[in-house]
Parts: sequence; structure tokens; C-alpha cells
Amino acid sequence: MFLAIYLLVLAVSSTGSGRVLCARKRRGEVDALNLKAAQLYQARNYAEAMLPARAALALAEQRFAPQDARLAKLLNNIALLHEMLKQYAEAEPFYRRALSIEETALGPADAAVGKTLKDLAGLYARQKRFAEAEPRFINAPSPSWSRRRGPSRGICWLPSTAMPAPLSPTGALD
Repeated sequence: MFLAIYLLVLAVSSTGSGRVLCARKRRGEVDALNLKAAQLYQARNYAEAMLPARAALALAEQRFAPQDARLAKLLNNIALLHEMLKQYAEAEPFYRRALSIEETALGPADAAVGKTLKDLAGLYARQKRFAEAEPRFINAPSPSWSRRRGPSRGICWLPSTAMPAPLSPTGALD
């Protein structure tokens, strides 16, 4: 009887909690890579920051759903790194994908959508694509329109102003 209970407990713990531990470990790996990229960004080592930022995105794409808002944050980070390296053409697809995910996951009136729209508009302005930039600046939702966010939601380590000062010193996505 004792052996049967022990085997049952072992089976339940290895299937249920094992998956949870694996998920936490993988999420921890994404956060660790994101933190490394944030530290390199803060030190203005933008090219070096690209490697851990891309690795965090690749791992997150395996772990998170395709329309998960955490992916959008990582995509925005990579886009900003491309901008800092003056690789404007490379930055645009990352902003566009992040915007698509945010609009689906959070809704078109969310502050994160507005931030990404303004970042994309800024990118267009730097490329002197003013006709494309203007409507994005004008139509971007204001943070005051968005629902109140908790302390860990909506935090991205790369600010929209492209100043090298992370908003989340822990590198955590949520």
C-alpha cells in the first residue's frame, strides 16, 4: 500500500510540477538573456546587446504563444537596438510585428500599442518618411486612454525615447 501511494505521488509530481519547473526555468532563461541585453544596452554596447536580445526572442518564441504580449516587448527591444545602430531598415519589421501582436493581445487602444506606434513613427521620421510617420504620431493611443496597469505589466527595459536607461533593471518581462 505504501509503495502504491509513493508511486502515485511520484507520478503526479513528475508530470505536473516537472512541467511547471521546466516552464519557470525557460522563462528564467528568457529573463536572464533579456537582462544581459539590457545591461549591454545601458553600457551602450548595442551590437553586443543584439546577441542576447535575439537569443531571448528565439527562446520566447518557443515558450510563449505567437500572440503573447511578452514577445512584442522583445521585438521592440530588438527594433530599438537596430535603431541605435542606425540599421533602420532592419528595425521596421520588428516594430511592425510587435505592433500586430500588441493590437491583437492588448487591443488597439492600449498604451503599449501607442508606444510602438510612436516608436515606428520616430523610425519613419529618422528615415525622412514623414508621410508615413505623421498618422502614426497622431493616431497613437495616449497612455491615459489605457486601463491601469499593474507594477509588472507593460514594463520594457528599453524606453521609447531611446535613452540608455532600462525601465526594468531585473530584465523580467512580466
